Amino acid sequence: KINKKIARVRGQEFLGSKWSKLYGQSNLPIDVIISPELEVAKSLQRKLDAPGALDSVPFASGKIKVLEIDIDKKCPLVNTELSKLTVMFPKLKANILGVIRGEKFVILKKKDKILINDKAFVVVNASQIDTTLSAFGHEEKKAKKILIVGGGNIGFNLAKSLESDSEGVRVKIIEKNKDRAEFIANELNNTIVINGDGLDEDVLKEANIEEVETVLSLTNDDEDNIM
Repeated sequence: KINKKIARVRGQEFLGSKWSKLYGQSNLPIDVIISPELEVAKSLQRKLDAPGALDSVPFASGKIKVLEIDIDKKCPLVNTELSKLTVMFPKLKANILGVIRGEKFVILKKKDKILINDKAFVVVNASQIDTTLSAFGHEEKKAKKILIVGGGNIGFNLAKSLESDSEGVRVKIIEKNKDRAEFIANELNNTIVINGDGLDEDVLKEANIEEVETVLSLTNDDEDNIM
């Protein structure tokens, strides 16, 4: 007699369509299923897609995004009235929803100004993410060469998403377990999978660590990740 039931499901096989009937009223009456590993992978991909933003959330099948942008000393828009931003960037399809200032969320009016240490929430056309971030003083470039250490559920799902959604990105995965490395190599199309220890210098050289722009440590061992 509980209105909404939520299940956290770690086993990736239970997320497939063949198990969808399992969660009906006659079996397990679950309304919402959350996969922690899948959510972390999505979060990491959002960060890689908008490296200058603290976070980005897609809407309208990814055509619109809400960016959370840190306002620091490099931001050229500090102390500028909102009404003047339209004049400064007439071609930019972006709207500032408001800012987190201190502990409060503040909805800004036309005469209000953005201040240093604000965290601005901006609705933007997805095609103008880079232009928007640049306007706010963030020139961080998207990584095109990515190394993932650990081919578990998070690393595997992230690589799969990058293959399907991110153009021009080259991904390599280092996975310690031979069987797992073979499995993910068969499941992925354009990702290079290296069977070895991510802490082994020779394995890192094989992965051309010097050329890599972003490394994601996603093994199941936090000590290895820190190393």
